[in-house]
Amino acid sequence: MIETARLTLRTAEPRDREALIDLHTDPSVRAHLGGPRGRAEVEATVDACLRDPQSGSTVVAGRGNGTLMGALRLDRRDPARPGHVRDEGNELEIAYVFKKAYWGEGLAYEAVSALLADYASEHEDESVILVTQSANARSVALMQRLGFDVLERFEEFGAQQTLAVASLHSFV
Repeated sequence: MIETARLTLRTAEPRDREALIDLHTDPSVRAHLGGPRGRAEVEATVDACLRDPQSGSTVVAGRGNGTLMGALRLDRRDPARPGHVRDEGNELEIAYVFKKAYWGEGLAYEAVSALLADYASEHEDESVILVTQSANARSVALMQRLGFDVLERFEEFGAQQTLAVASLHSFV
């Protein structure tokens, strides 16, 4: 568990299931994430994460009240997907998603910074990537505020994506 001034970052638990499903099926949240996903598909994904605490999925909750605000994922980028900084792929990748009610409050910055700082304190330095849809101006601004440098743009999910890279240890 990681705590910041406003947030608690923790492993997803069964009590989070419905809130995570609601988050990942919300059309406004999915607008820049490849579009809507069916409930059955999201249920299967959430259930798989709940079965595997090492999945890289982290719940972002309010520090005082435990309300689920969003989720983070820190894992390895699938080499079969486009967008890599090295030929073999498998880079460390951070991803985030927040309920619309919490957009614009700096929570993603706070959560991503805290998770990467915690991970960096226990691991060797390496590149970490962040990919967002280029049309998502808020997310592009966040990647720059976090200190990621834009490396390339590519097509995925029928839209242009922006890939940025940072040194993991820049978050310590």
